[in-house]
Amino acid sequence: MTPEAGDIAWASVSDARGSRKIRPVVVLNASDRIDGVAVTTSPIDPSNPQNVPLPFHPAGNVSTRLKKQCWAACDWIVTFDHANVIEIRGHVPSQILLEIRQRALRA
Repeated sequence: MTPEAGDIAWASVSDARGSRKIRPVVVLNASDRIDGVAVTTSPIDPSNPQNVPLPFHPAGNVSTRLKKQCWAACDWIVTFDHANVIEIRGHVPSQILLEIRQRALRA
């Protein structure tokens, strides 16, 4: 499975403590390895400018296919192998992807 920039991939990635978990990730770059930012439903501070709210709908009827409020945690950058991708479920609109990339660069 080869994700592209802007895809929301569910992948096995490490958290801040090194524990692996399957979680959604907004893909920023996919070459030999995949770079992205973790998606969270419970940011420590939702008003933190490093958290970008993502479109959602209870039935998943949006491009992201997210069913509850989530944020791209731009200060939580993850890098992982293609083998860690479980599935690709949605895609972030291009304007939001641009915002995520800009904030991730400042992290």
